Amino acid sequence: MNIEYAILTLKEAGENIDSLISKIERDGNLEELDGNHYALVQQLYWNVNQVWNARSIAQEEIDNCSQDQDDEWCDFPKDLEL
Repeated sequence: MNIEYAILTLKEAGENIDSLISKIERDGNLEELDGNHYALVQQLYWNVNQVWNARSIAQEEIDNCSQDQDDEWCDFPKDLEL
């Protein structure tokens, strides 16, 4: 994975975090998070997981990967403990 792609992906995750923080600050509680925010949280995890899981994969392979491979990179990392 090239550095530019990793940074772009992590910036997207950061934007999702900023959006969630703004929503929570505006509404004053977590219970008001709705389906739109569920999608932001899901995308946040996908972004972070993809950078971690594909960190040693050549950019050309990432650019030409199958949907199944991309989905696998978005899964929780197997080399990290919960």
